[in-house]
Amino acid sequence: MDPPPTEKTRKPRTIKPYASKPGPKGKNSKNLPATSAQPLKKVKERLTNNDWIQVYRWIDDHPHSTQADAVKHFATRQNGGALVFDQGSLSRNLKKRSQREAEVAENPAALSSKRARIVTRPDVDRALWMWVQDRMSKSRTVSGPELSEKRKIFEAKFQVPETERLSDTGWQQAFYRRLFSSDPTTQTITHLPTDMV
Repeated sequence: MDPPPTEKTRKPRTIKPYASKPGPKGKNSKNLPATSAQPLKKVKERLTNNDWIQVYRWIDDHPHSTQADAVKHFATRQNGGALVFDQGSLSRNLKKRSQREAEVAENPAALSSKRARIVTRPDVDRALWMWVQDRMSKSRTVSGPELSEKRKIFEAKFQVPETERLSDTGWQQAFYRRLFSSDPTTQTITHLPTDMV
């Protein structure tokens, strides 16, 4: 025979439950009237190197304007779209001006980037870039495995230590981004020596 069912009991409370007030519960989207206002975008958008170079040129063309004037000018600019940044960002980026201009002069593809690209072996990267450009000028495609194999050859030619050599394929995506974001009119192809090809 089954035991008789026991009545369920709850542990007694030691603290009173919080008091809830009757009526509407404060600001709630259901309680507010309809509006067509759009919420402000709170996320900052990082400017590209090209944007900062435009700012530098404007400052050079207007030597008597303040940093606040530059911020206001670019925030309300009609042609070319507004560039939103604050005076602190402008001050920090003015200090980086020579470094940024040198980076763009060295690699014109850096105009579209927002941060400096760190390449572990610029000599190997440049040789690989020139090799791919040469292949593309001859209407030949380059596959991922072929690119990896060529990188190994260039690393050997440039005597890169084994510990610094790249064995995986994670670098390829960034390499392709740098390769195809470049402006073909500004890049010149200098052919590699025949022993490199």
